[in-house]
Amino acid sequence: MFVRLPWTSAARNLAAEEYLLDGADTDASFLLVYENSESLIIGKNQNPWLELALPVLQSGEPPFFRRISGGGAVWQGPGNLNFSFITNRAGFSKEDNLDFVRRSLRRSGVCIERTARGDLTAGGKKVSGNALCFRRGRVLHHGTLLVDAPLEKLKNSLSVHTGEGAEPPVASPVVIETRAVASVCGMPVANLKDFSASLTPALCVQALLEEALAVYENLRVPAEPGAMFPVEKLRVLENRHRDRDWLYGATPAFTCRSGETLLTVQNGIITAADPPSGGRFEGKYFTSDLIRASR
Repeated sequence: MFVRLPWTSAARNLAAEEYLLDGADTDASFLLVYENSESLIIGKNQNPWLELALPVLQSGEPPFFRRISGGGAVWQGPGNLNFSFITNRAGFSKEDNLDFVRRSLRRSGVCIERTARGDLTAGGKKVSGNALCFRRGRVLHHGTLLVDAPLEKLKNSLSVHTGEGAEPPVASPVVIETRAVASVCGMPVANLKDFSASLTPALCVQALLEEALAVYENLRVPAEPGAMFPVEKLRVLENRHRDRDWLYGATPAFTCRSGETLLTVQNGIITAADPPSGGRFEGKYFTSDLIRASR
């Protein structure tokens, strides 16, 4: 089934993916496409205080969300298109899905290459990243397509160096010790529009649909995709994707030195201070202010 999600809420679109992954119709396969309003999305096992620029994290603009898949931090918003394959694990192939996307973009006049680690590139620059989530015999494989995104805003929102000539924004990776998964940086990024001037997210959606019609027999395209999702179940999942205990609390345990004090943080909450701080820190949410104080 080819589904063009009607929402631009990152929390709702992440909830929609999760619902279809865990839904009752476990024999169904889906190809979703959607666009989010401006937001930052980190992987399930990442540390937001390391992945996001501290001024952005403090202001909450744009907001960040934690997805259920692995992988690195990404910027999403106008000019960025998301694709999502949801199917049974049996017969699943990440490479086949990415080649499907490559063929689709070729319809739009862009020659895409697939790297050894599974990124999609054009002209030697990254235009798409993707991530996976496996659950009970089902798999979610989703990714981004930079079509006409504001690349400077993207670079300034993340704490990693993501392009040629860009200065990494304020961050303090040296003060935090963690086993959280770090984003892979170093490859410059580009927009697909750089290689096909007339390309838009809408045209990419059309190209994906045309390829799906050519590849998948009896493809269904619902006229009202929002009606596929039970309102209450979707609301529960959406609320979870907005909940602080998921956004911060799912962060793998780490330590951070604030001045002379070494803080231990579990589930986003400071559980110990060495030397003891007389309750100054313990039991409180860790904040990016503590990183600034330690610089």
